[in-house]
Amino acid sequence: SEIPEHKVLAIQKGIIEEPLKSVILLDDWAETYRQLSTCVDLVESQSGIVRGAATVVSIQDGRADFESKHPETRLLSLMDYERLPDRSLRPLNFKLPEILPKTDSETTQA
Repeated sequence: SEIPEHKVLAIQKGIIEEPLKSVILLDDWAETYRQLSTCVDLVESQSGIVRGAATVVSIQDGRADFESKHPETRLLSLMDYERLPDRSLRPLNFKLPEILPKTDSETTQA
């Protein structure tokens, strides 16, 4: 599959309405913080109020730019990439554990 050249972020029209809605944003992986920053801009363009933003894993590269552009948005990161024991992890490498064991037919087809 091809990787698209541009990402598109959208919000359903009318989802943020009077009285103004407070929003908390969550991003799984923040490296440059551009996607999270665009989400803040998008919510604010619809008169929403971003009370905070959180990332599961963050790389500090773009954090200062995000904080200077959005000083009113409190930013929390659950894990700092530099402190992860295995820094080879990338967003596409994360795999969810299997909940159910494979059946015999699934094992033979593999």
